[in-house]
Amino acid sequence: MTDVRGARIVRLLEDPAVTGDLLLAGLALAAAYDFGWQHRSFAKIGPLLWSGTDPTWRLRRALSGDARTYRPPGWGARCCTAPMIRRSGTCGQPASANGYITDWDTGELVHCGACSRHQDWWWRTRAANRAARPDVPPLPYANHGGALRAHFPRLDWPRLWRRLDSRWVEHPEGQAWPKPDLTVIFGDDEGGGAVPLLSVVPAGAP
Repeated sequence: MTDVRGARIVRLLEDPAVTGDLLLAGLALAAAYDFGWQHRSFAKIGPLLWSGTDPTWRLRRALSGDARTYRPPGWGARCCTAPMIRRSGTCGQPASANGYITDWDTGELVHCGACSRHQDWWWRTRAANRAARPDVPPLPYANHGGALRAHFPRLDWPRLWRRLDSRWVEHPEGQAWPKPDLTVIFGDDEGGGAVPLLSVVPAGAP
C-alpha cells in the first residue's frame, strides 16, 4: 500500500507551476514536512540537491523566487495607447515610447505606449499620473508566485519569504489563504546549538 504522505510528492511532480530548482526545493520541504528529514542549514541542504558551484545560492533563489508578489503585465505588441478623437479605441500604431502608469484605485501598473505622433500625449499622461499619486498608494493584489504555498498551505510563508529577502512586501490577496499554524525554522550553521533548517514547528514557537 502506498504511504499517503507520498501523495504530496506526486502532486508536486505533476504541478506544471513547480519545475526545475523549485521542484527540488519542494521535494526537500516535503521530506521535512512529511517524513521528518532534517538538515542544519542551506549550506548542508544545497549540495544534496545540486552539484556544481554555489548550490546554497540556488536553493535560496528557488524559494525566494517563488515569493508571492505583484508583477506588472507585459507590454505585448507595444502599441500606442493614446485615445483617438474621431473614433473609439486607442491609436494602435507601433509604440516608440513605452512605460507604465499606475491605477491609483488598485495600485496596478498599466502599459502606456506612444507612437511618434503621440509623444506629447505620452509625456503629459505620465506627468499627470505622477501628480495624482495619493499620500498612501494602495498595494496591488498579488498575482505571481506562491506555487509551493499551494502544496504547503499551513506553513507561515510570509515569515519565510521575509527571512530570505528583507525587502519583500506582503501584498493583499484576492482569495484568503488559510491561517498558517506551522513555521519553518532556520538554522545558521554556526555552533552546535543551531536549530535544523527544515524543522517544522507550531507557529509562534521561538
